[in-house]
Amino acid sequence: METFHTFERQLELFLNQLEKLEASYALTGLSGAWLVAPYVRPVSVDVYIADRTETGKILRTLELRPVEKGGDVRLVLPYDKGVFYGARSIDGIRVVSNTQLYVDLVNYPARGEEASTQILRLIEEEWSKVLTA
Repeated sequence: METFHTFERQLELFLNQLEKLEASYALTGLSGAWLVAPYVRPVSVDVYIADRTETGKILRTLELRPVEKGGDVRLVLPYDKGVFYGARSIDGIRVVSNTQLYVDLVNYPARGEEASTQILRLIEEEWSKVLTA
């Protein structure tokens, strides 16, 4: 995981910049949950990236600056590509599946448990529809 700073203060404007990315990525954490079930407003953005070699392109496109601590954007290179399974586009922004969101949020600090509860409700609704179909 690498931490960066964005000078963009408005979350929605920053998230809209993700649409410009020509890289394999998926939003997760509170920022991903915000697009799926806007319950807890995020103060940082967590992004899985599929390939470390795309980091430079991502930094330039999003105008990110590296910081040692206190950054508001985290780029995460996952151990395996499984985190991208079921990822989808919401308003032109790639977001991990609800299951992955739940897993990422359940122990997330700063209101992650609250957000994970909202995502779990969505998962339960999805399964209820499948089981009654």
